[in-house]
Amino acid sequence: LVVCTYQTSSSSVENTPSCQLSSDGPQVQVSKNGGSSVNVNYSVLNFSSGMTVQRGSSTFTAGTAQATLTTAVNTARSFLVLSTRTSETTRASDARRLVRGVITNSTTLDFTCYQCTNTSTVEWQVVQWNASSVITNSLTIADGNSSGTATLPSSVDLTKSFLISNYTYTTGANVGFEDNYMLHGRFSSSSELTFQRGSSAGSLNIQYYVVSVSSGISVKSNSYSLTDTQLTLCDTIPSSGVTNYLKTMLIASNRIGNEGPSVSNFDSGSIRYAFGVAGCGSLGNTHISMTRHTLGEGSPNHTVSGSYFLIEFN
Repeated sequence: LVVCTYQTSSSSVENTPSCQLSSDGPQVQVSKNGGSSVNVNYSVLNFSSGMTVQRGSSTFTAGTAQATLTTAVNTARSFLVLSTRTSETTRASDARRLVRGVITNSTTLDFTCYQCTNTSTVEWQVVQWNASSVITNSLTIADGNSSGTATLPSSVDLTKSFLISNYTYTTGANVGFEDNYMLHGRFSSSSELTFQRGSSAGSLNIQYYVVSVSSGISVKSNSYSLTDTQLTLCDTIPSSGVTNYLKTMLIASNRIGNEGPSVSNFDSGSIRYAFGVAGCGSLGNTHISMTRHTLGEGSPNHTVSGSYFLIEFN
């Protein structure tokens, strides 16, 4: 299993990278269609037992794509990790890199993406974690709303649970404005999720996966904010941090504040997360860094707000 975060030096949609392991496992493949620089941090997790991963890529036709798994999974113990790239070249085509993925049944994955054609490709990983229980459902944030909440069917232990989500964006007014679609998801309580964006035009259709494991892991999570003058932040990991960052996986999401008149703020909203020696230096077990390429397009610049989960394997 590979998980990537990145900061990009361009707001053009074709510069958004996808991230995947090679078919035989020894390489992390980061792919994009734009020529500007992208700085990627990745974590590769290898398990001797208890977890299986199937991976592949799918290309869209008329806004949909599908994949068939070679081995059936237990949908109550499985979740999706997605990344998407596109060869679209306009800054107003951001929706064509935003994909909602659903494990429809034990052998079928269904993907949707607003107006996506064969110029967009989703790289997917289906993770079956045998010791986990997974709650998955969908939530829509309608045009005109900036946030939405989802009530879980039962409470979860927040020290043993994490949230991962994906979504599609149907454009409204202000097409291409990142504050309308960059999405921050978090636990607002042990039985409720909150999803927040910076503005309210267009609709977001979210698929979320709440993954809980009763033993063998500990989860440290926190919310953070970058002001409109901060390129980077070194945040203190709660509860004395992690014991061993080499046994730790990161899941994160973020939104940007209202971006005013500019349509090109993805370079100032994409966040590269780092911990361990790549993060805050010698504070790698107790601190995590968040870094973006620029502050915005000015008049004004914008804030960034997000949350992260650090899942440490005991």
